[in-house]
Amino acid sequence: IMTDSFLVSIIVPLFNNKVQISNCLESILIQSYLNFEVILIDDGSTDGSKQIVDAYAKKSSKIKYYYQENKGVSNARNKGLKLCNGDFVLFVDADDYIDSNYIKNFLDSYKEGDDIVFCGLTKVLEGVAKVEVHIPKIGSFPKSEVLNDFMLFQREEGFYGFVCSKMIKTEILKNNNIWFNEDVKLGEDLDFFISYYSYCQRFRFIEGVGYYYIQNSSLNSKKNVDYLQLIVIQNKLEKMLQDANCLNRKNKAVIEVVKSDLKYAYFNEIQ
Repeated sequence: IMTDSFLVSIIVPLFNNKVQISNCLESILIQSYLNFEVILIDDGSTDGSKQIVDAYAKKSSKIKYYYQENKGVSNARNKGLKLCNGDFVLFVDADDYIDSNYIKNFLDSYKEGDDIVFCGLTKVLEGVAKVEVHIPKIGSFPKSEVLNDFMLFQREEGFYGFVCSKMIKTEILKNNNIWFNEDVKLGEDLDFFISYYSYCQRFRFIEGVGYYYIQNSSLNSKKNVDYLQLIVIQNKLEKMLQDANCLNRKNKAVIEVVKSDLKYAYFNEIQ
């Protein structure tokens, strides 16, 4: 049963997103579920984002705005986690937006005992094409059932590593001291969620693709990829599956392929 008694914290890291931040905040402020707070961490924007957010913060007491010197997105998200008061946490990036029933859909489906709730998402390419990424199954499942075929879906869509389209419990974060690793510059989302999944017993998957993830081809051309760091994350993932007794043949095979791809890329780059 959904009650308004749950407070939901939406953490929005912001860095020079003057053009997109209005659209993002508008989509949050029209949520049909009303008991939420927005923790907006401005990670040293210099493009006039502050003026826009200030205006929104004056309009809505739900928006709590914090400015800091630039320390990177993981630091900004960690600051948001330290400051949030909600029972649940959602991450929304400043250049993305959400459906008006985004929070409501999570809470309508949530049952006590669920440690994380997933929904699908919509990738918006260059503001035009929309690609829906659907979740692998619908319903509530014990950890072993989800982790047994974890790698196949992760390899296809990268889904379990997205920071968006997941509702997580503050209690699990606080009790187990789970934070973003600020030294990881690529794959930090997956790294964070591997830690989180280690403490989950039940996973719920729901219908819907109400998170709009804006893909910008020019931004996505990462210049320097730290392949060794990505291999370390795969090792951590392997250990998480092993600890859960879910490092079966399928999972192991996919991890091996991913790691050998990364090693190949790393050695090619050195040459």
